[in-house]
Amino acid sequence: MSSTRSKGTAFEVWCQKKLEAGGFAVHRVGRKAKMIGKGRLITVGNDIFGCDLVAIKAGRKVQFFQCTEDSGIGRKLAELKKYPWELRYADVYVWVKRRGGVVVLFGFTGEELFEVQRYIRGKLFRPENGTEGGLI
Repeated sequence: MSSTRSKGTAFEVWCQKKLEAGGFAVHRVGRKAKMIGKGRLITVGNDIFGCDLVAIKAGRKVQFFQCTEDSGIGRKLAELKKYPWELRYADVYVWVKRRGGVVVLFGFTGEELFEVQRYIRGKLFRPENGTEGGLI
């Protein structure tokens, strides 16, 4: 059985590949070593402003992505709200993997999340309200 960390890493790589297929250059943060106790070494997340991926593409703002399989996206929202985002220069998104092969991409307004697009078993769907939103 896979660990939560290995599942999360696999999902980050999936998100990275989607972005790269859309023409983005992507940096995925790694883990860093941390010493706890006497001589005990562990690895911990090394997010950039609460995000796992940073992507750039010519003619676009810098894009920051949090990738999670955690159903409590309120915790992710709270983490993002800790930072003074200047959304004129960067876009912030949260990829959420849900059961049944559903992956939802949320945009961040600085205060709340809104659905941009979703994948259901690999097929791309946009929100019913007609917003374009497709970043890939």
